[in-house]
Amino acid sequence: FGVDRLQRSKNHVGPWPDGDYRRFVISDQSAIDASRFGNIALSPPNAMYATLTLWYHQHPQDAIRALESGLLPTNKSEPELGSPAYHYAPRVGTAWVMVLVGLSPEVTAFQLVNAQFKQDSMLHLADADRFAKACEEDWFNYCRMFKEEGSEVPWPDYPMPAAKCKDLQEKLAELARQEAAASAAKGGGPGA
Repeated sequence: FGVDRLQRSKNHVGPWPDGDYRRFVISDQSAIDASRFGNIALSPPNAMYATLTLWYHQHPQDAIRALESGLLPTNKSEPELGSPAYHYAPRVGTAWVMVLVGLSPEVTAFQLVNAQFKQDSMLHLADADRFAKACEEDWFNYCRMFKEEGSEVPWPDYPMPAAKCKDLQEKLAELARQEAAASAAKGGGPGA
């Protein structure tokens, strides 16, 4: 609650203590939304957090517009739960970041480059073969742990071989090509 005390705030509207656009507090969530594990690397989100902070400090009219939009959640301090006002649940925190990205074409343009960087770096570091091999090893490590704890259930086969990973990567690339073509047909650039 040190940040709440420092900011003298009891609630946050998006990243802004008490809805004051001159103050900006952002904190990574303390949990992961298990429906999507696409954002567990630190560099891309931290680059986005820095971009958001800088943009909205340098463009206060955009911050005011974001606050007036009604799209940002308000989060209250909950001392009984140990949850300060600046701390958002994963889905809510991700949602308000997406709102702030979407309200600024310039930040959106940065995010498109940032997202591509994230994807390219992950594919460079762990191509489909290396990724599937590491996941399969982890899968069977868990199987061993369950067995050591007394589970007698037969070990299931690993469900994601490298060929399936490669197929999903190609589908992702095809979807990106279709989205780019649709955007170009509308007369806009990427993300238009």
